[in-house]
Amino acid sequence: SPSETLASLSPSYSPTHSPTEALSSTPTNVPTKVPTKVSEPSFSPSATPSYTPTTAPPVTTHPRTTSIPSFTPTSEPSPAPVASTPHTLAPFITMPTPTEPLSCVSVEERMLDIMMDPLECNDEIDTQPCTLFTSEFPDVKNSDTIEIPCGVCVIMDHQETKLVLSGLDIRGKLVFPDGYKLTLTVNYIFVQGVLEMRSSKIVNGTPDVKFILTGTSDVEFVSAGTSDTCKTGCDVGKKPIVVSGGKLVIHGLEPTTPTWIPLHDVLYPNADTTDSLIVSDSILNKWGVGAEVVITSHTLNFDDSQVRTITKISSHEKGFVALTLNSNIKRPSTFVDNPYFAVEVALLSRNILFQGDNDDALFDRHGAHLMFFLTKNPQELQGVEFRNFGQQGTLARYPIHFHVCQNSCGSIVSKNLIRESNQRCVVIHGTHNVKVEENIAFDTAGHCFMTEDGNEVGNSFRRNLGAMTKRVIDLIPDNGSNGRETDNEPSTFWATSATNSWEGNVAAGSEGSGFWFELRLRVRGPSKSFAPSDLMPFRGKLISFRDNVAHSNRDHGIRTYPNGWVPDEQAIFFNSRSYRNYQAGVFIHNSRDMAVLGGVFADNRRSIDFDRAEKMELRNVDIIGYSDEYKKIVQTEQFKDTTGKRCPPHVKLVGIDMHTFTRKDHTAPWIDFGAQISNVSLSGFVDTGCENGKGAYALNFEEQVESKMFDYFVTLQNIQIENKANWIDFCSAEKEGVTDIFVIDSDSSLKPSSVSFEGTSSLISRTEEMSAFIDKSKCTDVDEHCYSYCPDTCLRRVTYLIDPADTENYKLRVCDKSDTTKCIEVSGNYYYEYKGGSLNTLKNTISLKSRYFAVSLPKREAYTAVFLDENNDPTWPSYVETKYQKIQCAEALIEDSIILEDTVKADECDNLIKNGDAEASSEKHMFWLHRSDGIQVKKGEGIEESNAFSDVTVTTSSQVTFVQYLDTRCLDLEVGNVYEVKAWAKLQDDDGSIKQCNRENENCPELRITTRFPSGDDIIQSSFMIGQAVRYFELLDGYFLLHGEVTITRDMASASAVQLNIKRNRRDSHMYIDNVSMERVEPKCDDELIQNGDFKTMDSRYWDRLDARSLDIVTPGVTGTDDYALKSSGGSAKQLVRLGCIQEGQRYLITSKFKLLTNDKCDPDASGSKKCPQILFRAKLNGSFSLFRAKAIGSPSDKDWNTIYGIFEADNRSENAEELRLQYENLNGDTDLIVDDVSVKKIPMDCTDLDQEIAKRAKQDGICK
Repeated sequence: SPSETLASLSPSYSPTHSPTEALSSTPTNVPTKVPTKVSEPSFSPSATPSYTPTTAPPVTTHPRTTSIPSFTPTSEPSPAPVASTPHTLAPFITMPTPTEPLSCVSVEERMLDIMMDPLECNDEIDTQPCTLFTSEFPDVKNSDTIEIPCGVCVIMDHQETKLVLSGLDIRGKLVFPDGYKLTLTVNYIFVQGVLEMRSSKIVNGTPDVKFILTGTSDVEFVSAGTSDTCKTGCDVGKKPIVVSGGKLVIHGLEPTTPTWIPLHDVLYPNADTTDSLIVSDSILNKWGVGAEVVITSHTLNFDDSQVRTITKISSHEKGFVALTLNSNIKRPSTFVDNPYFAVEVALLSRNILFQGDNDDALFDRHGAHLMFFLTKNPQELQGVEFRNFGQQGTLARYPIHFHVCQNSCGSIVSKNLIRESNQRCVVIHGTHNVKVEENIAFDTAGHCFMTEDGNEVGNSFRRNLGAMTKRVIDLIPDNGSNGRETDNEPSTFWATSATNSWEGNVAAGSEGSGFWFELRLRVRGPSKSFAPSDLMPFRGKLISFRDNVAHSNRDHGIRTYPNGWVPDEQAIFFNSRSYRNYQAGVFIHNSRDMAVLGGVFADNRRSIDFDRAEKMELRNVDIIGYSDEYKKIVQTEQFKDTTGKRCPPHVKLVGIDMHTFTRKDHTAPWIDFGAQISNVSLSGFVDTGCENGKGAYALNFEEQVESKMFDYFVTLQNIQIENKANWIDFCSAEKEGVTDIFVIDSDSSLKPSSVSFEGTSSLISRTEEMSAFIDKSKCTDVDEHCYSYCPDTCLRRVTYLIDPADTENYKLRVCDKSDTTKCIEVSGNYYYEYKGGSLNTLKNTISLKSRYFAVSLPKREAYTAVFLDENNDPTWPSYVETKYQKIQCAEALIEDSIILEDTVKADECDNLIKNGDAEASSEKHMFWLHRSDGIQVKKGEGIEESNAFSDVTVTTSSQVTFVQYLDTRCLDLEVGNVYEVKAWAKLQDDDGSIKQCNRENENCPELRITTRFPSGDDIIQSSFMIGQAVRYFELLDGYFLLHGEVTITRDMASASAVQLNIKRNRRDSHMYIDNVSMERVEPKCDDELIQNGDFKTMDSRYWDRLDARSLDIVTPGVTGTDDYALKSSGGSAKQLVRLGCIQEGQRYLITSKFKLLTNDKCDPDASGSKKCPQILFRAKLNGSFSLFRAKAIGSPSDKDWNTIYGIFEADNRSENAEELRLQYENLNGDTDLIVDDVSVKKIPMDCTDLDQEIAKRAKQDGICK
């Protein structure tokens, strides 16, 4: 039932539950299966000199001008009580409640032998006494290169406040004590040992320690470790900080310092501007006067962030302080205004600053970069400001970059500030189990917090904030392994791998999207060489995505694009807030099996957009089209283009947007459902200012369609609409020809006011095919939105897939079996593809597609159905696959309620191929499709200047295949019968020259059978070869024969669809095909059992190599130059003998003529190389064999045709054999053999009617009297 399906993720769910419940605590419906845990190293900071923080500035009392409710930012409110009616407001959300810390996950990948291990001489470094820098380097001068020796600990105490070095190579340990002040200008820093820095003072905008990286030339790093990597040097670019085998232990903030907080309120809240912010007092003695802050955008614009300096910190009501800024800001959204939409206030200062120098005139977007290089050591990087880092357009040059560190369990990157980055922010590349927490990124270019190659797992991104994420100007080029980069469509959080966690993060203004899952089909870059070969990122399992916020983004708040996401386990976006984004709040594209549970989505053009996304769930959310809060902002700031941005003339304002079709490529609609939507409140779609354009709708079906068949099945339950007058629209889809929409309202929560029914109802398109079998008197027509509301109505879709070749004029007639006056006729649907505005003939004739016929029916005892051709006569379209849609409501149509007419006459099955000679039309390739490179009719290019089929183009694919579907009724009728398959093929270059084809040493075309079986939501296809190119004496008008036989098996007959495939199998030629047939072989057991034993066909049909290098047709044969024979070189030939003709107790004669070309004579009784060829007749049954050998007569030579003969009496194994095979043997690798007149015949038991020579020999052998 629908309630069971909707409840499958939450045991406590019931349709009357308030959606607020799921938001108040850790959900029970988040997947509990987690990767295998491994122990995480404990962290113990190294000892440093004690330090007493500077006294905090005086705090003065600043009285409020308006009252504010008390609020503790670190807690969430108690859940709202369960109501009997749908909720009107989801619970407010404050600081996200973090889940328990995630443990490291196990990593299944090949460990690299190029990793940089810690230097062994540092094994005791943390227990060694430290010396002072001035003692170790008493004579240091500017521009020196300093190397901290391995095994030595040095405390920095340089007496001046500035130091200029050419380079710093830390092979031992270098410690910057808490409170120490220095500005170090340097070309590079290498850390092969330990760099330890600490600062715990109040952040006042003046860093104690500055590292300024300078230089315009690339630097070479030489490793001091045992690994061969970089032993002779590696280019690490300009202005690098490289940690290779070493470790950073940097703690630049007091551990409890918040890096961002939500804005609670402002002083003088009724004013348009303000210079005072009310925030949590958690910042006391951590943020100080002089520090900079950013107030994130409160509008649709990604760059409406406001940066100011704190000039005063004053106490306020309990739990809050007031920050006075150096100048006014536009009044932002606050928690008191609405807890959903409070902007964030983030700290833009740190006590430790790493800065790239602006000294590169040629590359003004090239700053410094930090790289953890092939290093498994756990890193501690906390509280550092990175400014002017990243080198735009250059791969691997980022502010913070874990480069192929593999399992980095224990590493933490937290509370850092990345500002004015030229390229990206925190990049996790080929690395796992890194914690990225509470970092701030502001005014950065390209993707920001990201994974790179697609194999990264176990990394956690928690409570990070990014604002003003901008497009790059110089895009990283495709070097062949990384593929096309997308930093020109930047995302603040960019994921190439889903098996990570994102919790409590904020994307507060990107020129692209907030969160982007750009999951690729395969791992890219260097990680491809060591990641599991079967890893497909777009199928990755999500660890956690909860409590994330996306607002003020230029494109989408959250999106999956373009490959989408088809996880092996359902992916859940839990408790998200996505608002004031220029496009969609959540844009799920080309994806499957995902859920949006809990959260708020407001002031987006489209709040939830299921775009080619199926098996979606949406539960327990509030959707607001145009909020009162944002209306006030628009009025206050008088945005001239806000209406234009939100409601351009061609775009609707939509709450939930869906297509009428699913994400599949329409080879088969094997899906469970489109979307299940429950416990949703929709408001703010009235008086939006969009009325003069496309309007505003709570739910909408997109105008973009791929066919006229609806298959995006939607179930609604417990939906609250603020105003039902304009809540859903079928009209856009109807204008595009989609007139078979139905939506299940499982609890009638959307019924018109005139309807009192409680239970399952349906919204249906206003067409006869949708209403013919229901009680129309119950329905209420809503003409202005093109649907009817029908209480007590449950429909179920039944879809028939058929052969698309030449069935475009077919119809399906369905009648109520108990009342044959009630009938409907529906036309087929096909997913046509276009190229440049015109039909794409190549893709529209591909064999992977089907034509669809769909009917939506209420429950009846039985229906009848029949396909009709263009003349309205009953017909059969080669195959029919039937799919009953998953049940949406209790009183649904029962499977197999439709009786489909499928009678067939035996003579219709004599030849299963239609239009095999291409003569049915000189324009259309009737009944034929293709798999690649197209198919067309070529006039006069066939045998004897008849028509033929050919491909359209020659690509590098060898999979080019001509396809015809076989009549499944015949296959069912003909089980056990044998069919001979023939097709004549020609290979031709673009210049018209004919190509020979010898399958002994090159790929030649072949005949195959492909079967198709539906399996759940997928299709299982299997293919096997039934025929090959035969050897020929000469081409027939350039054509050679493809030949084979196939027995119709029960497995073939039970397939839903079966194809004959003619596969080109080569990349360098056009293929032409003529005279294709698949004809039933009538069994003849009273005559010759060997086929083509005299080779009068001038080819080798029925014969194949056993161990010969090659087979050829030669002349003369036994009777002279007009006769032909088979030559086998360097081995033997064989033939499979037709089954069912050998009878136990009967005698059979084996004869053959032969010549030896490489030995002068052979001896039938000899052994070794002088022994004559023999024929082995082998019967196989249940793994055991009966063998009989026929031998040569006399002493054969190469001058004459010689005879092989033998007589055997058949046993039970021969009669019931699963395989009978005739083959030549006693041929070594130097022997060439010619054979002709090969025969196996039944003979009388008294040996009468034998050839004189054979009769004589049979008497000598005692076989005949």
